[in-house]
Amino acid sequence: MTKVQYTRRGEIVRISIVGHALFNPDNDPVCAAMSAFAYQLLSCVAELEEEKLIYDVSYDVNDGFVIVQFDLVPEAEERWKITWSVIRHGIRNIAEAYPENVTVD
Repeated sequence: MTKVQYTRRGEIVRISIVGHALFNPDNDPVCAAMSAFAYQLLSCVAELEEEKLIYDVSYDVNDGFVIVQFDLVPEAEERWKITWSVIRHGIRNIAEAYPENVTVD
């Protein structure tokens, strides 16, 4: 099962996408969809970092998990809300369609 967790403490944001969906281990479209959202998240975070809208960025990316953490500058608040909203809605759609394979906290 893939578990997605978003936590925010002040300006510190942490997102983890951990585990394989296990819908169909040989050809898993659910895992592929979750991987696409994870890599889109990483791409957006890299862009925000490049624009100096986030700092103290750390990534942990490996087979079956992506964990990213960063500090958000106040001027980037609205942009981050929009960015995360789009990614979160996509992930939630997958979780609703495949509740035995994806959970969102």
